[in-house]
Amino acid sequence: MDDEKTHFVIDQSALSAEADVWYALPPGYMDVPFASILENPGSEAELTDGLLPLMAAMSPEGRSRFLEALQETETLAARLIHEGVIACALGMHEDDDGSLLHSVLTIARVETSWTPAELAVRHAATARSSATPLRVERLAHGPAAFAESEIELPESSTQDTLSGTVYQAVAYLAAPDRSSMVVVSISTTATQGAEGYRSIVRSVAETISFDNPLPGEVKAGIPEPSNVAEARSAFG
Repeated sequence: MDDEKTHFVIDQSALSAEADVWYALPPGYMDVPFASILENPGSEAELTDGLLPLMAAMSPEGRSRFLEALQETETLAARLIHEGVIACALGMHEDDDGSLLHSVLTIARVETSWTPAELAVRHAATARSSATPLRVERLAHGPAAFAESEIELPESSTQDTLSGTVYQAVAYLAAPDRSSMVVVSISTTATQGAEGYRSIVRSVAETISFDNPLPGEVKAGIPEPSNVAEARSAFG
């Protein structure tokens, strides 16, 4: 029997000269280009077009609510960027009974004070009072702490406001500079899928790399960062 091989599609963002964190989105997740909304005000239509495959799987009522929510994307994008989020993806997976489970995956780069790596991730995993720390593991890029929590949202008298229980699985990974951290998080109201989402967060954490993991022939075509190019021009 032939060994199964994992195939990756290289996103254009991975070829940016300014990239300093690389990761792989798991199956079932579609990237949301939220940063482009602030770069190009009024680009909600482009965002909608990019999510057409996702919306096609929604019910008419769900699609209507989703389109209404997109009207507030500019405010949401600003908040995500303020919180250090560098990637946001919407997930859809089939439950055992055939229903669709929805989730949101975010990857954030946050600044921290200089701290030894294992201490930093352990402290981050225990900082939130509602979180339950699971474990600290050593992955290829260093220590990673995993935690999870269930947050009870207040009941609402309107159908458009989210209420109930939100499950969140989080991984904390210290960057090599020890002055920043990558946080991988999945949030969902499908609390029955906790085990699966916990596994997804771990799989994403395992793909995080602070060194460009792309093949040499691909990296050769990436232009120099602007600051390096300017220095080369100034000093010959």
